[in-house]
Amino acid sequence: MVGCLKKVNFPRFKSIGEILGVEFEMVKKNGDLILASFTGKISRDGKGNFQQTHCIFHDITAHKQAEGELKRIEWMLSKKPISNVEAQTENHDQGYGDLTELNRDGIILKSIGHERLKNFANDYLELLGTSSAIYEVNGDYAFGIFASGWCRMMDSASRKLCNSLDNVEALNSGRWLCHESCWVDCSKEAIAKRTQVDIACTGGIRLYAVPIFAGGNVIGTINFGYGDPPKDPEKLKMLADIYHLNHDDLIREARAYDSRPPYIIEMAKKCLNSTATLIGSMVETKQAMEALRESENQISSIFRSAPVGIGSVVNRVLIKVNNRLCEMTGYDETDLIGHSSRILYPSDEDFDFVGRVKYAHIADHGTGIVETRWQKQDGTIMDILLSSTPVDMQNQSKGVTFTALDITERKQAEKELKLAHERILAILDSIDSTVYVANMDTCEILFMNKRMITDFGGDKTGAICYSAFRKNSKPCECCTNDQLVDKHGNPAGVRIWNDKNPVTGRYHINYDLKEIQTAATRSADITKQLLAFARKQTISPRQLDLNNTVESMLNMLHRLIGEDIDLIWQAADQMWPVKMDPSQIDQILANLCVNARDAISGVGKLTIETGTKTFDEESIRQNPDVIPGDFVLLAVTDDGCGMDKDTLDNLFEPFFTTKEVGKGKKPFSMAELAEKLREVLNTASDKAQG
Repeated sequence: MVGCLKKVNFPRFKSIGEILGVEFEMVKKNGDLILASFTGKISRDGKGNFQQTHCIFHDITAHKQAEGELKRIEWMLSKKPISNVEAQTENHDQGYGDLTELNRDGIILKSIGHERLKNFANDYLELLGTSSAIYEVNGDYAFGIFASGWCRMMDSASRKLCNSLDNVEALNSGRWLCHESCWVDCSKEAIAKRTQVDIACTGGIRLYAVPIFAGGNVIGTINFGYGDPPKDPEKLKMLADIYHLNHDDLIREARAYDSRPPYIIEMAKKCLNSTATLIGSMVETKQAMEALRESENQISSIFRSAPVGIGSVVNRVLIKVNNRLCEMTGYDETDLIGHSSRILYPSDEDFDFVGRVKYAHIADHGTGIVETRWQKQDGTIMDILLSSTPVDMQNQSKGVTFTALDITERKQAEKELKLAHERILAILDSIDSTVYVANMDTCEILFMNKRMITDFGGDKTGAICYSAFRKNSKPCECCTNDQLVDKHGNPAGVRIWNDKNPVTGRYHINYDLKEIQTAATRSADITKQLLAFARKQTISPRQLDLNNTVESMLNMLHRLIGEDIDLIWQAADQMWPVKMDPSQIDQILANLCVNARDAISGVGKLTIETGTKTFDEESIRQNPDVIPGDFVLLAVTDDGCGMDKDTLDNLFEPFFTTKEVGKGKKPFSMAELAEKLREVLNTASDKAQG
């Protein structure tokens, strides 16, 4: 062991010849420090000459530790601690009010509360009896207390130096010396350095501050003052001058403070660090609870207001449903909760199918998506897109959350769009000119009408248009996007080629230019209208002459109904103008003419006529569905097979048809269109008479 014998008085040792019980530190071979007691004696010969020294060392480390613990207990029993922080705050008003009232939205004060912070401060102030402050990260006070007469006197004196009754002005003045030491010099530094700070206070003692962490961020600090007030006369005189205090008052308060041994101060520091950790943990818990509550509120809000049905099932038993799901199905919440979801399905097959497919998708992808059918309480069937996700992927017994989207209208729109697609292809096929559709980006041929297939010797769908039609190696100039589409992405109009095609040897314009342009433009309008109808898009009505509009369609209608049916056009004189989208007239006539064509077997006749009609009060009494006023008449008649009474009664039902799947346009769309336009729709038919 290596010893440090600085405390040994060697001259005295030599003169006396012995020394007893000198204590000092020694370093062991492994680097540990121990406390040792040294006793030594010098031996001399008969002439007094030095012969040898006898030394005895004792390891007194454990003894000293036990002695320290005994003194600590003795101090705690003999001294009366400052035990009531609340009493201190009530009995010693500093005269400027409660600074925590300036704390508007501090996270520490808001999360912990004044009472708990006061209890925390009591733990370490019982040991020190000085002062303490807890700050938010922005410097707002969450808690403050002056428990000793010295600290109260210095703070009160430095507050008076601010020369302002307003606490905000005083805090920002720089003259509130105790605040400057406590916040600016100590606590603010602890926040910046993210570690403990221990400094000398302007008021003569010391300050110790600890940062408070929550979620890895510093949210504030907690500090206390410690140590004995100065006793040195010069130091006291200097403080009296700085704080404008009476020198005798300083001496009195300095003497009144009970000195704390170092181990008590160390104990208080450990307690302060533990308190900082506890406050941070409580704030984290509070924040987590508030975040969870906010998340739950948001989820609950979404659950209540979502435009789709939402529910939860455990083992396919409904445990929670939102309002929208009840509205969709017609059931009350009490009808569903606690019941098997089988109640929503029209058959066991539908129920079992969803179970198999949904849980297979969940196993593979974590989410099960399936289209199915549900049955409302009134028996109506609707199409549903069902999406399901387990609450816990590792334990599906905890349940599944699902959303249910009513796609009945979408499915119907898909059918309508399919019919519209078939109708436009039929219209394009009926045009006695070559017509094709190509992808403008890839130039791939998507469709060729019958005339074009004949002229080009076969269907070239899937080929590249400029190669198949013109034997070119690159896109034609007149087909580039900048000529067909304007800068806004809208069609720029019909492009006309006037050179001879190298494949067919014919000019592209084989018929009257105006007729081709009209047919092409009309086809585009019909396409737009049919798509708008299928997708429920907005129409663009304008004032027009019904006779002119119908006349412009006659050539196309001739081709649409075929050569075996005579088309008779009877236009009335002096027609009133109408306001509607011309493509709607196209749709009406195309639908009626196609249905008439399908009703005529072999040779027949189809008549289109216009006129005017006024409905008065007498008309309304005879037919309650009639709206009074002046109307323009558009009538289509044929001599086809006609309809019996049952068929006529169901003519405008949305899902009624006498035709094969995918054929013909159901008259329901005509009724729907008439309703939108506030028109009067009248039908008459006799079996075998048209």
